[in-house]
Amino acid sequence: GDTWIVENLEIARRLMKDAPATLRIVTLQGEVLTAGQQLYVGMMPHETSIISRKSELRSLKNEILQLHKGIEATTERQAILAETLESRTELKQKLTEELKKLSNAVTGNATQLAGQIREVQRLERECNSQIEMLASLKERELAILEERDQLVKQQATNEAAINELRNVLTTDESGIAEVLQLLQETQQAIRIEQLDLANQEERLRRLQQTQTRLQRDQEQRTQQLQDVVTRIEEIKETQIRSDLEFLRAQNQVAELLLTREQIQRDNRGLYEERDELRAIRVAVLKEEEAFHGHRRQFVDRKHALEFSIQKQRMQLQTLADRIQEEFQLSLQQLIDSNVSAYRDYLAANYPDEIAHLPGESPHIEADVSDTDEAERASRSAVPTFEQVRPELDAQVERLRRKLKGLGSVNTDALANLQELEQRYESLSVQLKDLRESKAKIEEIIRYVNQESQRIFMASFETIRGHFRELFRKLFGGGDADIILENTDDVLECGIDIVARPPGKELRSISLLSGGEKTMTAVGMLFAMFKSKPSPYCILDEVDAALDEANVDRYVTVLKEFVSMTQFVVITHRKRTMTAANVLYGVTMEQAGVSKRIAVRFEDVRENGEIRTAA
Repeated sequence: GDTWIVENLEIARRLMKDAPATLRIVTLQGEVLTAGQQLYVGMMPHETSIISRKSELRSLKNEILQLHKGIEATTERQAILAETLESRTELKQKLTEELKKLSNAVTGNATQLAGQIREVQRLERECNSQIEMLASLKERELAILEERDQLVKQQATNEAAINELRNVLTTDESGIAEVLQLLQETQQAIRIEQLDLANQEERLRRLQQTQTRLQRDQEQRTQQLQDVVTRIEEIKETQIRSDLEFLRAQNQVAELLLTREQIQRDNRGLYEERDELRAIRVAVLKEEEAFHGHRRQFVDRKHALEFSIQKQRMQLQTLADRIQEEFQLSLQQLIDSNVSAYRDYLAANYPDEIAHLPGESPHIEADVSDTDEAERASRSAVPTFEQVRPELDAQVERLRRKLKGLGSVNTDALANLQELEQRYESLSVQLKDLRESKAKIEEIIRYVNQESQRIFMASFETIRGHFRELFRKLFGGGDADIILENTDDVLECGIDIVARPPGKELRSISLLSGGEKTMTAVGMLFAMFKSKPSPYCILDEVDAALDEANVDRYVTVLKEFVSMTQFVVITHRKRTMTAANVLYGVTMEQAGVSKRIAVRFEDVRENGEIRTAA
């Protein structure tokens, strides 16, 4: 009502200035301030005071609320961080893939740049060789010009000598005979010189032709040099672009590395949690190993018991085999016969005591109840099996000696009988197995024959339909068919191919001409290809016997199969060559020098020249 509770005295004084007269203010320290500005100082609060407990409860509630809010905020932040982690993980994967792509692109650009640099170096070497060849041709041209000048001078000298001889002939008629003789010699020399001059003129003409050809070669080399320079400039520009792309890729790689480091910092907390889980997993594995150790101990104990049981069984089997060998009786037959030497001994020596004993097994003593004193007395008078065993063993030994004393018994007949019975049983089993195997094999053969016949007939009908269609395309009409010689035995019978080209009668393929046989064989080949396409095929001089019209039809059919099969065609026919995408051949640009070339038709320009890149 009229009492306010504040935190400290400073707040109480500030509020008291405008407070009503009936108001009083109490601080948390116990101080009381009235409207008349009277201050009552109390004691410091302790844990048992009501105000301190209420304020403490209030602060605890506030802390609980703040903690709840902090927990909710932390939970929301944890969910946000989990989503951020997933997005960062996906971003990391994407950035890793992009980094791989950029690395591959950088590697490819570097490889391309290295190849372009090698190409530039090769072109520079070729350019230098062309320049050296041009210089040598210029030197040779100068030498030829000098030789021509010398020949012209020699001709002028010869003409001057002829004029001088003529003057001597006109002025000196007295020595005409000598002059005539000299004239004849001079004319002979002139003829020789004229012949030499004609040879020199012919040589000059050839040199001029060589000069003209060299000038054309020089122009071509100059054009090639200009192309090389242009190519070098393009390669330099490409190299600059590649460097820029490489720097851009490096920048992206650096950004990706920064992003990856940030993701790694975010993942450290998850790695710590993973380490804790691994520690827990190690402890669980240790417990599992201890459990497996106990299990191995029990398994070893089980194996030991099984080995002991197997040993007892082997001993029992050995005893049974011995009984079978000596007495021709099995152990089970001996047990079923209920024969006991101990019972016979008791029946012969203690008949009265045996009559009072219950049951039919007098050698069993521990299982009989002590219900009657007479029975106990009779039991005590009967000896145990262990007591009479030496006497029984001695009796058995005497019986064995008596059996031996009877002499040799013809046991070969029984042995032979047993051997024959075993052989009969073995041969009977083998014969039964052979008959069953024979029946199974015959069944398999019938199944294989049926399946083979079914698959063969399906393939035969498919190829037959394709062959009829392709025959009409190759011949521009006509009919053809594949006929089985014996439809009852399709797997062993022969196959006959009959064809009727347009305008002819139906006949066997052996009666057709060479071109018709070739076209029919091509139709058969492509019919099999169409039923079961092959990825690769080589055709060697298939169109050698075909005329131009048949070559066109052959090429038309060949183009239909290009989408499913890659063909390598060896041919000399130009029409077949025009259908190819790439030509491989051998050319001889220089006499005696062969060179292999490959040309793609898309690299051939309209004027017949091949692009430099090709």
